Amino acid sequence: MTKNKPYYMISSLERGLRMIELLAENEILTVSESARLMGLNRSVTHRFLATLQNLGYVSQGDRSQYKLSMKLFELGSRVVDHTEIRTIVRPFMQSLVEIHNETVNLGMLDRQGMVTIDTLTGKELLSFYSPIGSRSPANTHAMGKAILAFCDLKVQQAYMDTAQIDSQDPNTTADSGTFLAELEMIRRQGYAIDNEGWAIGLKCVAAPVFDHTNEPTYAVSISGPANRMTPAVIDHLSQDLIQCCHKISERLGSNRN
Repeated sequence: MTKNKPYYMISSLERGLRMIELLAENEILTVSESARLMGLNRSVTHRFLATLQNLGYVSQGDRSQYKLSMKLFELGSRVVDHTEIRTIVRPFMQSLVEIHNETVNLGMLDRQGMVTIDTLTGKELLSFYSPIGSRSPANTHAMGKAILAFCDLKVQQAYMDTAQIDSQDPNTTADSGTFLAELEMIRRQGYAIDNEGWAIGLKCVAAPVFDHTNEPTYAVSISGPANRMTPAVIDHLSQDLIQCCHKISERLGSNRN
C-alpha cells in the first residue's frame, strides 16, 4: 500500500478513473501516450483502455487511438436532469434573460472547480454559451468567487492552499492575501465580477444562492461581451441579480437576510 494512501482506496479503480479524466482532458490518445501520462507500462495501460472500451466508456478510432464515448455524457445528463435545483432556478434565469438580454448561468462549486449546471443564452447577436458540465478554476470565474466569498475563512484558505492557480494570467489573482481581500469586498457588495478572467473578451457578474442550511451552494451569473458589460451596466444588472438570487435562496429554504 502506498504511503499516506487511505486504506480503502482501490488502486485499479483509481487508475481507471484517472484514465477517463485524461481522455476527457486530451480528447484522444494512443496507448503509448496514455501510458506516458499515467506513468504505467504499455501493457497495463492497454488493459485499462480495453476494459473501459468493453464497458462502453471508451471507443477506439483509427491508428489505435482512444477517446471517450457518449456514455459518460448520458450518465452526466441523467444526474443533471434529476437535479431539482434546475427546475427551481430556471424561471428566475428566464426572467433575467428577458430583462437584460444577456446569457444567464447557474453553477456550483465542485472541489476546486466551478461547474456550469444550467445556462440560458442571451438574445443579443453576440452571446457567449457555456456548455453544461463545463468546468473552470473557481478563482477565475465570477460564480466561483461569489460562492467562495460567503464561505468560512477556513474554506477560502483551503482553496488557496490546494488550488492550482496560474500566476501568469494577468486577469486573475494568484496572491493569497490579495485574493482573500477581493473575497471580502465581494462579500460586502453582494456580487462578484470576473474581468475577462474566465474568457478573453467576456465579463461576468455573479451572486450566491444559499440553501436551507444557509450555505452558498450555488451561484447565478450574467455574462456578456466586455464592450457591453460596462461599469454602469454591471451596476444596474447586479442589483437585479442579487434580488433574484435572494428569491431563489428563499425557495430553497434559506432564512439568510
